[in-house]
Amino acid sequence: MASELSQPTLGLLRRLLEAMPPDDLLTEFEIKKFWKDQLFDFGFPSTFTDNAAKYYFRWSDIIPDLYRAEFRTKNEHFATAMPPFLCEQALRLLLAFALHHNKNTALTDELRRSLQRDGLDLTAGSGVDSSVPAELAQIPGKPTLLADVQQKLQTKELIAIAYMDLDGFKQVNDQLGHEEGDNCLIRIAKIIAEAILGKGKLYKPGGDEFVVVLPNFNRQEAASTAERIRAAIDKSNPGGKLKVTVSIGVTDSDSVSDAQALVNIGDRAMYEAKKMKNTVAVSNS
Repeated sequence: MASELSQPTLGLLRRLLEAMPPDDLLTEFEIKKFWKDQLFDFGFPSTFTDNAAKYYFRWSDIIPDLYRAEFRTKNEHFATAMPPFLCEQALRLLLAFALHHNKNTALTDELRRSLQRDGLDLTAGSGVDSSVPAELAQIPGKPTLLADVQQKLQTKELIAIAYMDLDGFKQVNDQLGHEEGDNCLIRIAKIIAEAILGKGKLYKPGGDEFVVVLPNFNRQEAASTAERIRAAIDKSNPGGKLKVTVSIGVTDSDSVSDAQALVNIGDRAMYEAKKMKNTVAVSNS
């Protein structure tokens, strides 16, 4: 996708982003906090926001480096480039972010026309697929989940994951239709976000599965959070006329150094919970 973007499109993206911060943000701390909050809320992975902060959110530097797949961690001792597929994903998400936050302006209209000339059509609020509701499209998917988890594992940071699969969701789609199914997923995403109290990050690897990553949590602490999520979903009945609950598998990175392996352990624990449904299972490994 990056190779399809023209220089006029990249320039318009930069101008839109540079126009976003309020005029009363004067200090470097305020500017960094503004961008980290905005980007995190839209679903950007921490691998991007942390690196962008080291660029001091200078979009005139960030956008060209993303385009060339040379977006790097800035460090006096070493510099590691973000993988090309993550650079491309970040550029696409930045375009969706800029369109979403700058509606009905002449510059936004110009960017849309430039994207169309490039042969691309991004719906505002959706970085990937216009058929997916914006609330769901903004939740990072499996590639970002694995990249974020691997980054934390490489720094030896203890993390826990709660791997979730919905019980009864298929009946919502089959009996009430896919629109109500999407609404159910949106309600559940909001419930999870409220239940983790800002201490973790939500991902959607696919279908009716969700994953929460909890930094500096062991599996016992994460199990308490998972139980809070389970109880909140059970109580709120997000399926409307049909009962939808959640089965959750919990593990931590105590003896794991590979992101895919850790996610697989959480997935297996979730299937143990699935045998009972509407319950939490904690991995022994």
